[in-house]
Amino acid sequence: MRSSPSQRRGAAACDDARTLPAEPLLLVLGAVLLAALTAAVACGSTSVPPAEVWHVVGRRLSGAAPRPGTDDLIVWQLRVPRALLAALVGTGLGLVGTAVQALVRNPLADPYLLGISNGASLGAIALTHILMPLRPVCP
Repeated sequence: MRSSPSQRRGAAACDDARTLPAEPLLLVLGAVLLAALTAAVACGSTSVPPAEVWHVVGRRLSGAAPRPGTDDLIVWQLRVPRALLAALVGTGLGLVGTAVQALVRNPLADPYLLGISNGASLGAIALTHILMPLRPVCP
């Protein structure tokens, strides 16, 4: 059965209605990422106000020396690297998940489908057994 041109136009209009424009979506997601990174750096055992987080980041990116007695050490050396690494790992996991789903052409594909989880478990156990003899028993 062939579809009429009006049916094809209707399907195309339906597809267009389901997609979002890329620019506003990227702006919103970028703002959400900045807010999440700010919250990740600001929250902890020592609370740092978000404004102070941005002041520290701005000072350090401009090349200014850290101010003694402030939250520069906590923000720049401890929390910013951890938050950026978490964002990078999340990005990598998302890309790998998308690649697995594209590889098997199944939007519900998971790591167990191809044995990736079993291989990761084998690698972790092998590495543990290789490194355990090198670790001293007594401190």
